[in-house]
Formats: sequence, structure tokens, C-alpha cells
Amino acid sequence: MKILLQFLLALAMVSGSSLFAQYPSPMDDPDYAESDLLIFRQDELMIVEVTMDPAHLNAFINNTHLNVYAPCSVRFRNSLIDETLDQVGIRPRGNAARDAKKFPWKLSFNHFVPGRKFHGLRKFNLSGDHPDPTISRSSTTFKIFREMGVPASRTHHLWFKINDGSQIQGVYAQFEQIDDEFTQAWFGNKNGDLYKCRNKSGGADLQWRSPGTPDVYRNMPDYEEENNGELFIELAEFIDFINNTDDATFKAGIGDRLNVDGFLRAMAVDMVTGQWDGYWIGANNYFLYKNTDSGRFEYLPWDLDHSYGLDYLLFPIIGNWGTNFATKGFYGWGDRGFGGEPPLIYRLLDFPEYENLLAKYAREVAEGPFHPSNTTPFLDLKLTLLAPYAFTGTFSGGSMDNGWNNQAFRDGFTKPSNYQKYTNPNTWGIKPFIERRLEHIRDFYPIPAPLPKVSINEVMSDNGGTLSDEMGEFEDWVELYNGESSDVDLSGWYLSDRAGNPRQWRIPDGTVIPAGGYLLIWCDEDLLDGPLHADFKISAGGEGVYLWHNDALVNLQVDSVLVPALAKDRSYGRLPDGGLSLRNFDLPTPAAPNDTGRLELLVTGTCPGPAQIQVLGASPQDQVQIWGAYATGQAQIPAGQSCTGTQTGLADTLVLLGTLQTDANGEADTAVNLPPAVCGALYLQAVDQGSCATSELVLLP
Repeated sequence: MKILLQFLLALAMVSGSSLFAQYPSPMDDPDYAESDLLIFRQDELMIVEVTMDPAHLNAFINNTHLNVYAPCSVRFRNSLIDETLDQVGIRPRGNAARDAKKFPWKLSFNHFVPGRKFHGLRKFNLSGDHPDPTISRSSTTFKIFREMGVPASRTHHLWFKINDGSQIQGVYAQFEQIDDEFTQAWFGNKNGDLYKCRNKSGGADLQWRSPGTPDVYRNMPDYEEENNGELFIELAEFIDFINNTDDATFKAGIGDRLNVDGFLRAMAVDMVTGQWDGYWIGANNYFLYKNTDSGRFEYLPWDLDHSYGLDYLLFPIIGNWGTNFATKGFYGWGDRGFGGEPPLIYRLLDFPEYENLLAKYAREVAEGPFHPSNTTPFLDLKLTLLAPYAFTGTFSGGSMDNGWNNQAFRDGFTKPSNYQKYTNPNTWGIKPFIERRLEHIRDFYPIPAPLPKVSINEVMSDNGGTLSDEMGEFEDWVELYNGESSDVDLSGWYLSDRAGNPRQWRIPDGTVIPAGGYLLIWCDEDLLDGPLHADFKISAGGEGVYLWHNDALVNLQVDSVLVPALAKDRSYGRLPDGGLSLRNFDLPTPAAPNDTGRLELLVTGTCPGPAQIQVLGASPQDQVQIWGAYATGQAQIPAGQSCTGTQTGLADTLVLLGTLQTDANGEADTAVNLPPAVCGALYLQAVDQGSCATSELVLLP
């Protein structure tokens, strides 16, 4: 493709969500959906005003480690609500952060009024994020966890004021509580054991302590059981397995006790963002939940402000006097942590399969949710939103930890622009850290060994009459596609509709998918109807579908797709076959190439950086033009072109960016490497020179 130099086309990532799929966001849970709409609003600052007995407030300020709730009334205001609740519980919260000047707070809506929820929530967790001048690191990192499919708290920012504001008033971040409501939303169950793990007396490192009975861990302040009577039986058994099994037993059994895929995704996020206050380095700030649906523990991150270059000169985390987390290598990333030696991660990394998976996810985090094309818009939103308020009120300059003030907030997104270990704790500005970290990972992190190119290619969750199985019944189905040049034996692989259950339905021995071919699996719970009938159905309301390798390859996740709600006889799948882009198909194509029946313009890659333009459904052995403009409109193709007069969706300033030659299948593609000038601004549209058909617009995010 010949690019006009004055436009230097920049193409941003539009990869399918399957690249990062694990658990889908639980918007089908009514409480979750309500709080998402009314509370966790990213583009506005909620106003929270507390009225309480001044004596109680003074008691908390004088002793921030008090854990007794005091009653208060609270007024909540944003663009959608203006409500006041009485008999709300308030107290300080947190661990080491309680000793900060801007210490964190907890509001409980159900402490004095049992069973009460505030728009689906039982509690507010207010964090001062006192080490972070931008007050945005936690929110950004929680967002990355969720985008990688790891269940993690939602966040938003608020202006918090107690009484007249003379003692407590300023910007706080509010984190979603991890409790049985959280697990119900994400996992569909809430009766499993939930452990809060923090470094209070040496670290929640999951090391075995003699004699290994539940009482040992019950008596350690590092572990707290949030429900089920504090029995600690499940935790004791899990720790015993981690520490006291031989390698063969550990490798064969850890996948039955832990959602390993989700855990390694979480470790990859920590690794990429430099988040050192979790399990791996700090043995701190995480939850373990025993998912009763899968029978496996789930790792849930918590308190994420120590990331993106926050470090302490006087408290060297790794090495001598500070660590440049932007250039921290893959091998030994968490060695010499201050929370003890965490056996779970090190035992997993003893096996090449798990080490390879961690490397894969580290690169996926870096090129996906962590990439500037994804983080910059969110950070810019927070900068604009919080700039008038950050470190004003009672928390500014000398009254604030580290002397942070409003200018420090504004500078913190871009300064320092390179590593400055003596400016602790803020050794990096967030944006420069992201750029340098991405550069280092691209240059030095291991390239993972590839898994077979077998894809979940198309899914139908409500089959009214599209295709019948061998029994004449119209059931849900999943189509697999083999993108390899040779046959792939799927014997012993697994398919599931649960991210945490990699051994749900075993593909029968002798199942082979030919090179470039397809395999249909019926998802109907009718195991007696034939060998390719799975023991689960696919919800028409939307859910994930997951493909796992065999037991010998420790059930590595080969592919996954988060399927949206689908109408009857509609499908959802990849375009082209095995590709990254995902589409709804009005005309499903089971066991045949995916085709929308129209001209498609696809863009994959990164902005800035390498990208690919792909066209499908064009006239064979012909040409396709790519046009661009910085605004939408109804401009026509100008004179002198073969499709002169064809109406586009672009503004009158449209410019021809280049021409592609199609092959016998009507497909064309080209690679480009482009700067950031048009990211989030330029619209693209393809025009088929044979038929003058136009594609839908693509806005480069």
C-alpha cells in the first residue's frame, strides 16, 4: 500500500476481545449493573459528604487503627443521584496506609441496617492513594486486570468531606468491596471460602507453617477468612499441597486446586505494571476465593497504588536502594521480595509450560490493556477530571504525605520522564513509565513458544433452525477452525463455558481437525447423542467459551471468546477464519468460511507502531481504495476515480490514502508502521473498485 506522506496513517489495536478473554464482566448481575450505572462513573467526580459526631471523628484521627464503626449520615451526589443515607457505619480502613496523613476510610451501609445496599453495594472503600501524586495508578491498574479477564474491583473518584471539611476533605479513590456479592457477580456463587491476605506479620506468602493445621493460619494476622466461620480448612489444605508435594504431583494437581490461567494473568499484570505490593514481591494485598462452581481457588488483586514506578529509596524492594521497574527483566522479576519466598509462583515457574504462559500473558498485557493507545485516554480523562480538585482542601503540600500538591498531581502523569531513584516514591511519571516499560518488554522479554492455531471460530447460542445435529435437533454449537498447515489431533483437549474450569468437557480421543478445516461441537448437555456433544449449553444472554490443551500440556488455554447476547439463529465469530476481529453474523456459516456478505475493512496492530490493514469480501482480482478523513460526513468520491460519485461516510476533506490489490478470494492486506498523529482522530473507509461498495467506517482509537 502506498501511503501519502502527509497523512502517515496510524492504526490502533482493534483486536478481538478473545485475545484477553478470561472472565467476562458480569453485567448480567442486577446489583453489578446498577452500581456500574449509578456509582462507578469514570467521567465525573462524586460528592460524598459525611456528618458525624466530632468526638468520633477526633477519636479516629487520633487512633487510625480503630476498627469500630461509628454512625454517620452521608449525602451522595453525582449527575444521576442526590441521596442521603442515615445510620451508615464509618471507620478507618487499610493496613500500613492507616499511618498516612491521608489515611483511608470505609463506609458500611449494612453495619447498622442489616441487609441494606446502596445501589447494589454494601460498602465504600475510600483510598487516599497517598504514595501516588496522580491518585490514578490504582484505578488504571484495576482496569487493566479486568481487561485481562481477571476479576477485579471497579473504581471511581470522589470528593470526600467530613463535617465542615476542616479536618478531612479531599479527592479519594473508591474501590469496590470484595465480598460474597462480588463473588456472586463474577462466579455465580458466594458460599465458598474467601480469604483476605495481607503482609501483617511477615507476609501472606502461602508458606507452610508447622504443624500445618487450620489453627496455625487462623492465628496468623496475615490471613483473614471473610465467611464460613473462619474454619481455615480449605486454606490449610491448599498451602499443604503447594509446599509438600513432589513435582509430579504438583504439576498434575495444581490445576484442580487453582485457576492457574487466571493467576498467571494476574502475575503478568503485576509484572508489566511494576505492581510490587501483591503476592509475588510483597506477599500482600490479595484475596483467595474457593469457587464452588469449579472447586478451584481464584486469585483476586487488591490495593494497587504501588505501580508504574512507585518505589522507596529508604526501603529497597529489590537490589540496593531502589529498583527501576520500567526495566525489570522477566527472569527473577520478583526475586528478593520483602514478603518472603512465595512458593506458589516459583513452583509454577519450575515448569516450562507455565513459564511460557506467563511470558505470553506479559506480552499480551503490554501490547493490549497496558499499551498507550489504551491507557492514555483513561489517564487523560483522570487528569482533566481531577486537576481542579487534587490536593486541595485539607490535603495539600505540608498537610499531605510526600508534600504532594496540585502541581505535583499535574506533573505526575509525565514527570519524571526517566528513572529518578532519588525522587522517591515517584521515580517515574506514569506515561513515560508505560512507554519505557513497553519498549523494554518488546526488546528483552522472551517470545513465548506458539500454541497450535486452533480457534473458537464461530458460536451459536440460540439455534432455532440453522443446522440440526445427527438427532435432528437444533442445538447450540461451537465451530473450531484449524489455521495450521497440517492436521491437529484434539484428543484430550477440553472445551468449557467457565474460565476457571479447564477440564469441563473432554474432546474424545481420535478427534482430528484437518488443516484449514472445521469441527462442529454441539453444546446441548446430551452426551448420549454422539461423541461431539458437550455437557454444557451456551447462554443466549452471553458468556465465555474456552478451549484448553490436554493434560500433558497442563491444560493451557489455547483460545477463548466472550460471546455477547445473540438473537435466534444469529452467530458470533472471527473474521476472517482464525482472525482477531470478532463479528455478529446474520447469516451463520457452520463448517464453512466466515463471511458477513459485505465489504469489510479490518485494522489490527498498535498505535503508534506496527499495524495491518485487511480487506475482505471485495471483488476478486481487482482493487480496493482506502480513504481517510478527520471527520464524518457524506462526501462523494471525487472526479477522476473509477467510483466517482459514490457516497462515503467521510467528510469533504477525504483523502485517498492508498490502493490494495485483491486476490482470487477478494481479500487484500498490507503492513504499515505508523506514528501517533492520527490515533483517535482519523476515520477510514474502503471502497471496492469492482462494485463501488463501501465498508463501514473505522475510527482509529
